[in-house]
Amino acid sequence: VLTATYEATQDFRAVLDKKRFDVAPSAYLVEVTVIDRGSEKEAVRRQRVVVAAPGTGEVALSRIRMEGRRPGEAFAPLLSLHLPGGLDSLRAIVEVYNARPTDVLAFELTLLRLPGDTSLAAPPYWLTPTQGSLTYRGVRFDRGDTLQITRRPLAGVEEAVTGAFMLPPLDRGTYRIALTLVVTGPDRAVPLRYREVRDLSIRHPFFPRVGSLEQMIEALPYLAEKREMEEIREAESPVERKRRFDAFWGKLLANRQRAAGLLALYYGRIEEANLFFTSYKEGWKTDRGMVYVLLGAPLQIDHRIDTELWHYSYGGESDPAQTYVFERVRPFDADTVFENYILLRQPFYQRPWRRAVERWREGTVL
Repeated sequence: VLTATYEATQDFRAVLDKKRFDVAPSAYLVEVTVIDRGSEKEAVRRQRVVVAAPGTGEVALSRIRMEGRRPGEAFAPLLSLHLPGGLDSLRAIVEVYNARPTDVLAFELTLLRLPGDTSLAAPPYWLTPTQGSLTYRGVRFDRGDTLQITRRPLAGVEEAVTGAFMLPPLDRGTYRIALTLVVTGPDRAVPLRYREVRDLSIRHPFFPRVGSLEQMIEALPYLAEKREMEEIREAESPVERKRRFDAFWGKLLANRQRAAGLLALYYGRIEEANLFFTSYKEGWKTDRGMVYVLLGAPLQIDHRIDTELWHYSYGGESDPAQTYVFERVRPFDADTVFENYILLRQPFYQRPWRRAVERWREGTVL
């Protein structure tokens, strides 16, 4: 994948590469490896696929895929878990294979908005969230609000059928699409039932970038004190809010060039945290994102079962104040693609954390 200009490398739209394979009916494992030729880093994704044999009576239902249309453009696949806001249209698509001509297909699609934690990560020396809290659970799958139910019968089908379901405009948040397919017909003594579920989140149109002044202000509390945030937010006009925002950074560093460098470093970390740690909420709001923004990448990460240990000293676990332990929350209600890692907070983090904030405010982090 090559691009002609630097600007093209800053586009986070998916690059779609289609390959077609003629295969015999069986179960397959599809593996895709993407290699960055600059760094030689690799990313591998695998997916199991079952190709049913024609004439056996078995019907195959694909996974739910998403397509979106930006103003003035055609529909295009949306492959990411996190979809951009501001789309002109959004639709969910499934494909059905091996249906008989006498079959009757009955689709039912339900769109749910799920309650999700949107709070900012608390400092490492505060209390660890309790297990019953929304902050700990991340998403509640048992309390979703139903936004849409679409039922669609289809008779006289062919071997390959595509079902497209238009969705309403969605605000920023966490959603679940559940699709049920019931296959009946004179040649089927027992109805066949299939179900597919897709979880997704809607982000702002510029995600993972910080694309507006309001988003820059929203991400400021890791450095700004409460009174400083109130002063910026209480501005009566966007122009005055921008002036107060600039004054905050100018107050930290009198040298405008160094202040600009500090600002660029901070929001660069915010965007990197969005890329690395976004789940049901933006990556910079998560516990791992907070630590990454203030301290940068750790010297070493130990990956254990449901646990990550981030070491910021060469002493390893011998220096607990420089080791941050994150535990992965196991879903309460359902299997989900939205991961949640909770920092095990400790009182001894208070001094080094406050010193880290001071280094930012003094500009010595540069």
